[in-house]
Amino acid sequence: MRVVVYGVPFPEGMAMTSRLRFYIKAISNRNIDFYVLSVGTEAQKGIIDGVHYQIIPRKKIIQKHIDLYYLYAPFHAYNIWRIASKNDIILVNRYGWVTLLLICIVGKIKGSKTVVELNENPCSPGGSKMFPKWLRLVNRSLTLNIPFRFIDGAICISRSLEELVKKYKKGSAKTVLIPILCESYLPPTSIG
Repeated sequence: MRVVVYGVPFPEGMAMTSRLRFYIKAISNRNIDFYVLSVGTEAQKGIIDGVHYQIIPRKKIIQKHIDLYYLYAPFHAYNIWRIASKNDIILVNRYGWVTLLLICIVGKIKGSKTVVELNENPCSPGGSKMFPKWLRLVNRSLTLNIPFRFIDGAICISRSLEELVKKYKKGSAKTVLIPILCESYLPPTSIG
């Protein structure tokens, strides 16, 4: 079995990168391969701690934040299309509802399962002030009511996020609670 992790900065990153390293370490004896596909400014490929990773460069289409949600969605779906195969698990983090929906569709076509790592309240009305509140509310509703109906599972870092996912997920989707008790850093041990 292979887990394709998409959208997590790797090999260096912040909180999600540290959590990913802990997930990998926790299930390393289960014969599961990890492949991390990330988007960054420079192309890079390698192996760290036995994990294959690739960074795909992305050029800015326009200088507005809206491109992150809509214009790049096909780009992200295409990346998943290229790499995913039958029986893979696609672990996704931090994408807008259009991108997540397209990744779910690609996963269904390819015979993969799509799992979301939920580490914050999606499109929280009290969150980012980059967008007006009405747009955050619309994005939240769309996120919870459209792509969440297609996910096959969710990793949640708090009980409240797990309860939120359970309200909106399809019946057969699984959830797992992995509480975050503190921020920790697990450094890479080898670069290849």
